[in-house]
Amino acid sequence: MPLLGLDQFPEFSMNLSKNKWADYIELLCLTDPDKEKGLNDILNNYRQENILQEDQLKEIIDGDEDNSERTEKHRSEFIDIFNFFSSRNNFLNEFYPFECIGKKIIKLSDMDDNKLLYIYFLLSSNTGYFIDKKIPPLFTSFFEHISHLIMNIIYPNFRNELFGTANKPGDYFYGGTLLEKLTKLSLCLGTSLKQKTIDDPHNQSGAGDKGLDIVSFLNPDENLKQAPYIPLCFGQCSCSYDEWKQKQSTIKKNIWDNRISELPNYHEYLFVPFPVRGIDGFWAGGDHSEIHTIVIDRFRFLNLLRMNKINKSLLLPEQITSTIINILEGRE
Repeated sequence: MPLLGLDQFPEFSMNLSKNKWADYIELLCLTDPDKEKGLNDILNNYRQENILQEDQLKEIIDGDEDNSERTEKHRSEFIDIFNFFSSRNNFLNEFYPFECIGKKIIKLSDMDDNKLLYIYFLLSSNTGYFIDKKIPPLFTSFFEHISHLIMNIIYPNFRNELFGTANKPGDYFYGGTLLEKLTKLSLCLGTSLKQKTIDDPHNQSGAGDKGLDIVSFLNPDENLKQAPYIPLCFGQCSCSYDEWKQKQSTIKKNIWDNRISELPNYHEYLFVPFPVRGIDGFWAGGDHSEIHTIVIDRFRFLNLLRMNKINKSLLLPEQITSTIINILEGRE
């Protein structure tokens, strides 16, 4: 059984989901025996799967005008999507694992640690295509860890901790009930929980993270009496093209003011493994209007790693690297 299920073309919008479409074609390229995909092949397969029934085939052969117009419309849409490949290549350079041959073909390049990182982000953005449902948690859990690394890069003098469910033994917030974790958090911030947070039965017996994955803070009062309003950042991670906009709300100050006393205004970070960009590198139009946090997308992840000369060979866990290699080599 193959690791990825890419047999059927996705049904999401051509207009609103060009990055998702570009990702899908990149995934097809990874699994193709020749490791390349061309515009004409994609267009022909798409037409056969989504448009052309046997009677429509006959109509096109007979010169049906409506189908001809529809075919030309889809060609134009896929040309737009193929423009994303050259755009990604221009902006990401050594991280981009595909070679653009003209404007109508992409081909997998020789692999190295930089390009493996890109493929990790690509797969983390599209975990629904994995057939073995034990694999996606490996990618999404590690995504919190690599987001934590980015916070260490941005705030090297802060204490950056994983608060979310991806933390592990030895992490400060690992284990315990949600109430115990929230109590620890309030103490780190020099403040206290509100009584309704303490009394909430779910907090007393349940686990979870209340939508907070990473907390970053600086305590300049170490030798003084603990006091609130210290420098602070909250971070949330989302590997879903469909859910990231809503997930921004989980780290909003008005939500956490109801749980913890005396919170300062703080920076809100959303980490996503996909690009939220158009081909010009700016935020895509529709997505732009719905950004309410500091967004670290696929481009910013890779640029931050480049700027800080992180040893890429040490980043990805062996289990994730071997999964990627298995996909590239067509293993099951």
